[in-house]
Formats: sequence, C-alpha cells, structure tokens
Amino acid sequence: MISTEYFQQAYNKWIEAFEKGEGINLRKIVCIDGKTMRGNSQKDRKPNHIVTAWCKDGGYSLGQKIVDEKSNEITAIPQLLDVLNIKGSIITIDAMGTQTAIAEKIREKRCHYD
Repeated sequence: MISTEYFQQAYNKWIEAFEKGEGINLRKIVCIDGKTMRGNSQKDRKPNHIVTAWCKDGGYSLGQKIVDEKSNEITAIPQLLDVLNIKGSIITIDAMGTQTAIAEKIREKRCHYD
C-alpha cells in the first residue's frame, strides 16, 4: 500500500548503505533486461512486460519499470535509469538497448556501457 516511488527511494538508500559496508569500491555490473510476465494476463489485457535492472554480483534487483501496454522497452529503460543510483557501474543491455538516447542516458549517469 506504499507508493512505488517512495519504495524505490528507500530501496536505493538501503543498497547504498549495504554497499558502503564492503570497505572496497568495486564497479558493480548492472544487467538490464525486459521480460514478459507470463500467467498474469487478463481477458482484456496483455501480460505485463517489465524491465528490470539487477546487480550481477549481489544477485539483487535494483529496480523495475512496467512497460506501458502501447510502448516498448526503448521508452521504459531511460525511465528506469532515472531512478537508479548506478554511478560508476558497468551497464550491460541487450540489442533493444542499442538506442542513441539510451546510451546517452547511461553516459549521463556516469556509467560504462557494454
């Protein structure tokens, strides 16, 4: 019953605190990918398609964004990047993310793009 924006902010603060405790500053690898959530469709709607950013090393999700029904990952990825604290990370993404605007957004966040 809490707003997704508030939860995302609290989660980002928790991740920052968690990572500071390691004592060593390693570049984390953040994988971004979209998946259709099979089994959650309804008669009048398609199943949700969700773009997720997750930390490869820690094995935890950094954030998710539901793709609008009449849109695709190309518009959802920049929105997801806007709410993540990923400065200095290495971002991996599939072919859907090879858009100029997405690459520029990743560079704005001061990340490495592979």
